[in-house]
Order: sequence, then structure tokens, then C-alpha cells
Amino acid sequence: MKKSIRHFSIMMLLSVFALLSFSDKDKNASAEKQDLHEIMFNINAVLTYDEAQAIDKKISLKDGIFVSRTNPSNSIYYCLSEVDKNLNETQFKEWFNEMGYEISCFNKIVLGKGVSKTFDELENCK
Repeated sequence: MKKSIRHFSIMMLLSVFALLSFSDKDKNASAEKQDLHEIMFNINAVLTYDEAQAIDKKISLKDGIFVSRTNPSNSIYYCLSEVDKNLNETQFKEWFNEMGYEISCFNKIVLGKGVSKTFDELENCK
């Protein structure tokens, strides 16, 4: 089970990068000119695929969010956001609280300039 979750997590991360490469050119040009934050944390709930999609749809509309991905198999949330917006844990807690969820183990780094928690670390952080 852990092995399949690990494989799924790797595939999810690869999918995020693949989606980034296919996103609209203006966003990519803008993203290339600025630093991005990579934000990951646990959603303290067991999620269905539809719930994960609903979370991504709502959060992707927030100002400064480039990519929003929720993994329903392990309830880990991942996003890329503009550094200039400096989104923080409190904002994400408020947004997720509005949807009826609590979050934990918030992790934020500048993409490519820090060491993010691994999926295993996040799963064990709950």
C-alpha cells in the first residue's frame, strides 16, 4: 500500500510539472520572470476525487495561485504561488476552513531554493 502511494505521489508530482509545461503562455512567461513559492500541506480529511477537484477549482481562483493540486489518495495539497503575494499558512487555513477542512504541517519554500518536505514526511506529520 505504501509503495503504491509513493508511486502515486511521484506520478502526481510529475503530472504537476507536465501541466505547468502545457499551461497558457502568458502564465509561463510571467512565471519565468519571477520566483514562485512551492506550498504543501496535509488536509486533515479523507477526500474523494470530486472533493479534491472542488478544492483545486476554488483555490486556483485565488489571487497569486499558479497551480493548485490536491491528491485524494493521501490528502496532500500542493500549489505554486507568486512570491510577491507572500501567501501564508493563515490564509490557507482560512480558505480551507471556509470549505470545511482543517490543514496541518504547512510547508513553504521558494521553488528551487529550498528543501521541501517529502510526501512521506507530510504523511507522517499528521
